[in-house]
Amino acid sequence: PDSPDAMSDPNAVKILIAGDVRGNLASLYKRVEAVNASSAGPFAALFCVGRFFGSAAAAAGDGEDGADATPAASDPNADIRAYVDGTLTAPLPTYFIDGLPHGREFCRHPDGVVAPNITFLRRAKVYEIHGLRVAAFPGRHNPLAHDDESQLAATTAERLGEYRAADVRALRQSNASTGVDPSGVVDLLLTNEWPRGCDAFAAAAPGHAV
Repeated sequence: PDSPDAMSDPNAVKILIAGDVRGNLASLYKRVEAVNASSAGPFAALFCVGRFFGSAAAAAGDGEDGADATPAASDPNADIRAYVDGTLTAPLPTYFIDGLPHGREFCRHPDGVVAPNITFLRRAKVYEIHGLRVAAFPGRHNPLAHDDESQLAATTAERLGEYRAADVRALRQSNASTGVDPSGVVDLLLTNEWPRGCDAFAAAAPGHAV
């Protein structure tokens, strides 16, 4: 906002942003409902970056997810199934960008619909969402596949949740071809990965390479 008054603009679009969900929708939505009902709300949408779905490795305490694991569960995505089958409804329109590979069974719809009010922004493009221009760049970097232009690489990267140079071009083209704002300015950029150099002024070095 340009001024303090902008925060109280009745026409402003207010959103919530969350990090890793890892399948814990019950905990996430409990917090979302509380803040949405508070004096800070109401909010128009919830955007999630980081891992949205749980994985069997995390549930068992193995692999790279083990450090964040909770006690083993038979189904790390049990919370999500309740929304997919209609037992529960998300309290806010929810958009996420990290669905693969752990959420493959839920992310089959070509438009990214997972459940009512829950959508996977599966393409690298600029979306118009609740009056905002949202640039979504899903996936993770794999240096071995990034510059591979073959169809096999494209299919494999999509299945594994990786992006390639072609996706970078697609996002730029989407932004340039969106006629709503000829300036090319976006309101929100969603990525799974931290940008290079984000730790440049950190008091301590990161625990692993960024």
